Amino acid sequence: MNLLTGNILLPTNTPRRTATVVRIEIRDVSRLDAPSIRIAQELIAGVPLVPGELIPFSISVPNWDAATSLALWVHVSLDGSRQPKPGDLLSTSRNSITPISVKQPMQVTVQAI
Repeated sequence: MNLLTGNILLPTNTPRRTATVVRIEIRDVSRLDAPSIRIAQELIAGVPLVPGELIPFSISVPNWDAATSLALWVHVSLDGSRQPKPGDLLSTSRNSITPISVKQPMQVTVQAI
């Protein structure tokens, strides 16, 4: 098991309010044309949102073999729902996790949907 740390960078147009939950997930994205599989999740409750600021996080990453591709996904939910809704913030680019990246802090950008 490895501990991945990092920061979620909020856009400068983020509304000042409190997110009910920030959901950070590690997903297996190895299979082409198939849904990703969640293999780890960390929840942070009651997070104040400040435009342009960082939200620190840490998540345990299970050991994986070289044939497995892992990626980090972030959902900042304003109302706590599991499904993204308008106004929520999501990571929209692929944030690959490698044996090297797990050893250094990762920065993840999110965008309003």
